[in-house]
Amino acid sequence: MIYQGALLEHDIVQNEALGALAVWSFAAQFFKAKGRTVGVPVPLAMIVLPIVHHHESVESLSTRNFDGGLFSALNDNRGLFAGLQDRMRAMSNQSLSALNVALAARLLEYDRESCGLTPLRASEPKEVMTEDISRILATAKRLGYWTAQIGGPQLLNILGVRL
Repeated sequence: MIYQGALLEHDIVQNEALGALAVWSFAAQFFKAKGRTVGVPVPLAMIVLPIVHHHESVESLSTRNFDGGLFSALNDNRGLFAGLQDRMRAMSNQSLSALNVALAARLLEYDRESCGLTPLRASEPKEVMTEDISRILATAKRLGYWTAQIGGPQLLNILGVRL
C-alpha cells in the first residue's frame, strides 16, 4: 500500500505519470460537469496533487457522493484541509511536472483563449489500475466535479487556500 510509510508516499508523489493521470481525472470530470463546454482554469490544477497524495484526504474523499460529498467530508472533519496551502507550496514543482506530462502525453490540451485545460482522452487507463491508484483518481475526479459545481473561487475559499 502506498500510504504505509513516508518513503513510499514520497515515491508516489514523485511519480509524474501518476500525477498526470490525477490532473487529467480532475480536468476530465470538471469538463464533463460543465457540459463539455469549458476547461478547468490552469491554476486550479495546483490543488490536485497536494490533496490526492495526502492519505487522510484520499481516505475521506475517494468514496464520497459527488453531490454534497465535499460538505459532508468537511462536516465529518473540519480540519481535513489543514496544511493544504503549505503542501501546495511544497509540491508546486511536482504539480507543474505532472501538468507538463499530461500535456506532452496528450491527455490534456491547453486552450489559449480560455486558459483552460480540456481532456483529450475519454477514459481512465484500466491496465495500470491498482486499488491505490483507483482511489487517487476517484479523489481527483470528485475534486473536478466539486470545482465545477461550486466554482473555483468559492472552492479555494472552502479549502482555505490562495493560488
